[in-house]
Parts: sequence; C-alpha cells; structure tokens
Amino acid sequence: MSTVVTLTPKQLQIKEFYESYRRTHGKWPSARFAGKAFGVTSLAIYQRVKVLRAKGIDVGDRQELTEPGKLTTRQKEVLRVVAQFQADNGRFPTHRDMAEELGIALNAAYRLMQVLVQKGAITGPCYAINDDLLA
Repeated sequence: MSTVVTLTPKQLQIKEFYESYRRTHGKWPSARFAGKAFGVTSLAIYQRVKVLRAKGIDVGDRQELTEPGKLTTRQKEVLRVVAQFQADNGRFPTHRDMAEELGIALNAAYRLMQVLVQKGAITGPCYAINDDLLA
C-alpha cells in the first residue's frame, strides 16, 4: 500500500527545482542559491525543505550525499588548503585561519572542519590530516 503525499504548489516547485538542479549539476543546491532563485532567505528555504523531508520527499542534504570517508570536491579543496597552510606555517590552521584562507564566515569554517572530522579526513580536537584522502 503506497501513501499519497500532497504538496502545495510552492512545495512542488521547490521539489522540482532541487531535483532539476541535482540532475544538471550532480549535487544539491545550497539553501542560499535556492533562496535567491525563489526570492526568499536561505532560512525560509531551509524550513521549507525540512517540511518536504518530513513528508518523505528526498530533496537531499549536501553533506549526506557522500559516504563517510569519501570527500566532495569542495571538501578535498578545503583539505588541500589545510595541508598547504600546515606546510607553510608549521602548524594546523585555526578556524579563523581557515575562514580567512577560504573567504568564508568563521562558523562555516568550523562546520567544514567538523565534516572533515566526521569523514575521517582529519582528526580532532587537535587536527591531523589523513593523507590517504588527499588523492
């Protein structure tokens, strides 16, 4: 027995946007990008996507797309920046260093580092790089 899920027109529009973006780009769009496309804030998109997920609709989470130990292109790029910083400065970068190197917010740098820890690319709390995942 299958359950019929009823979506509002806006929910259907968001679902189709996410699916189309994924087919075209091979990844889910960021909430910021989707928000710009719909003329709303990224928080509004995040809340709408959360409702879709609660209804069992897979609009994905960018961090859930890869298995543990397998890094996205962006995560590999961040790992290379970490390795280069460590080679240049003789120490592991702080979250503030990472934010400055990548041109992102401090909180975003922290989250990126946490994902790398979760995937085993680096170990924390005093980070060390898993060189096997740099390739």
